[in-house]
Amino acid sequence: MVVRLHNLSARPPVLGDLKAVTKLMVACERADVGVANISEEEMENNWQASGFTLRTDAWVIVTNRGQVVGYADVRQSGEHEFTSLLRVHPGYLGRGIGTLLVWLTEERARQLMYTLPLDQRVTLVNVVSSRNVLAQHLLEREGYMPVHQHWSLLTQAEEDVDVPHYHRKQLTADLVIDVHNVPATQYQVARTGIYTVHQYHVFEKELRTGETLPILHIPETQCVSV
Repeated sequence: MVVRLHNLSARPPVLGDLKAVTKLMVACERADVGVANISEEEMENNWQASGFTLRTDAWVIVTNRGQVVGYADVRQSGEHEFTSLLRVHPGYLGRGIGTLLVWLTEERARQLMYTLPLDQRVTLVNVVSSRNVLAQHLLEREGYMPVHQHWSLLTQAEEDVDVPHYHRKQLTADLVIDVHNVPATQYQVARTGIYTVHQYHVFEKELRTGETLPILHIPETQCVSV
């Protein structure tokens, strides 16, 4: 299967894209949960993290006018785990951008996993808002399975209404729940002016089973005297 992007192109991001990518992240978070909790400083720190290479581990989707409407990256997040981040501008959904980004991140994760021992099980994880049904369906179609529910509690430490949400001082506490051990729940958001609670789904795809490699037994040569 081939994804054809009309009037769009994919390329690795550069530091000059930092502001545009952050703006995209803010737009996506606001569409998903109503508020944004991301800053240029946080994005820059993510790009400069140890073990992450911007040129090979991230992608942007750009319009022919230069607007960044898609972003993805992938990095090792655990001893046997990689995590991918995918964002598509709300105004550009349904154009194959998400599918292409899923393929790019998985391909890169499969390249990176060969640095790990061959007998280790390796997984690729992606976290999406419970309100983002399109993203959930995309991941399921690409072989991902829901494994956890992730609840994020965001407290507002500063109530200056003149400051954008994503620039205020905030504290986030996370709770992860195994979806196999709790009843199915509908998306809920609690907002009091002091805190906001959002629900996310954690999806996982097994890239390698980690089964023990078979050992070839060669029978001893029997010598026959003549």
